[in-house]
Amino acid sequence: MQVHAIYDNGRLIFDPPVRLKYASLEVEVIIPESAIATDDGQESAVSKTPPSPASSGSGIRQQFDAILGRFAGCRPAKSPDQDKAMWQEHLMEKYGR
Repeated sequence: MQVHAIYDNGRLIFDPPVRLKYASLEVEVIIPESAIATDDGQESAVSKTPPSPASSGSGIRQQFDAILGRFAGCRPAKSPDQDKAMWQEHLMEKYGR
């Protein structure tokens, strides 16, 4: 499941709020490179420009990236099998058995 969250002084605040089943849960957080500071407090020297929709792939991928806009570079690379498994898990959560 993908949710939007706001980082506020060491806490992630889900928007909209999400009730979790467990007190402890491993999550994956994607942080824009432009928001990462180095040890001396300065901005990271890592490239701050996300990949442009026109430069990331071809065909259907370009169309998806154009729709996603600034979120196009946020999705980690997944295989079709992983996508299918995640979709099936979503359907099971939504509709049950």
